[in-house]
Amino acid sequence: GEFYNWAAERKESFESDLGAAEAAFSALRLFLGEEALTEPEQLFEPLHKFLVRFDAVAKEVEDAARESARQEARQARRQAKQGPKGPGRLPNRLLLDEPARPQPAQRPEVTDVVAAAGGGAAGGGAADGG
Repeated sequence: GEFYNWAAERKESFESDLGAAEAAFSALRLFLGEEALTEPEQLFEPLHKFLVRFDAVAKEVEDAARESARQEARQARRQAKQGPKGPGRLPNRLLLDEPARPQPAQRPEVTDVVAAAGGGAAGGGAADGG
């Protein structure tokens, strides 16, 4: 009857799908240079292991980024409560109108000396195309 016809159609459909899957797997196996006797579990196991590890590492990276953002937010809140500190804060001597002490002369960089002497890339060498 009716059930038999439905079951026969389903069986034909499954067999067709199975044939297509086996053909696709054979083509993949050839593409990857695997032996004809390779089972799907053997072929896909390395990929599965990679994906599991990748997901674990991606989660660790996301968790670390979230924690870093939390710490930065906490530090920003603390700094906002405490007021400016460090290089952004004016030194007391400027607030008291004290004269600034002369700063020691800075040593020139080696590249500045070479450039001033006309050598190196800044002095017309081969690095600038001339």
